[in-house]
Order: sequence, then structure tokens, then C-alpha cells
Amino acid sequence: MIDFSLNSQRKALLEMARDFAAREIKPVAIEYDRDGTYPEEIAKKAHKLGLMYTNIPKEYGGTGMSFVEHYIVTEAMNYECCAIAQVLGISHLATGAIMIGATEE
Repeated sequence: MIDFSLNSQRKALLEMARDFAAREIKPVAIEYDRDGTYPEEIAKKAHKLGLMYTNIPKEYGGTGMSFVEHYIVTEAMNYECCAIAQVLGISHLATGAIMIGATEE
């Protein structure tokens, strides 16, 4: 049977992502959606905390998280605003194919 419980490190990651989303995304989500504002300051803060490029290996500029950790962060951010969360996590759309099929060259 698969164990879906989170270890202490993943629980801390979930708490950090939830706190960030509640503090930085939730208060501006409706306004940003209405105005079409790009969340540049939110993205800078997320990047500084390691909440962007989560599925990209460290050697290529990402945080090197596992897919489970990547989706822990993605789900926590989407809870407050899926539009802003997708801006922060959109890299996963391209990097999966690159990681599977690309060469170092």
C-alpha cells in the first residue's frame, strides 16, 4: 500500500507555501484578476523563498524538488488563486518534456 503521509520536511514545505499564498496572494488575487496585473513582486518573493522553478534540477537553476514536493507547493498556491499560482509554477509545462528528451548539448 502507498503511504501518502508527509514527513516533517514536506509538512514544513506545505506550511511555508500555504503561509506565503495566504499572505502574498490572497489579499491581491481579486484585484489582480480584475485588472490583469502581472504579479511581479509576488514572483520575486516566491523565487527568493524557493517556491518557483520547483521541478527544475538545481544544476539548471531550479530548486530540485521531487514531483511530490512540486505538487505540494502547486496545490498550496492554487488554493488562494489559480491564476497567480500558474504564473509562478508554469515552468513545469515545458521542463517535463525537456528533462525527458533533451541532451546536455
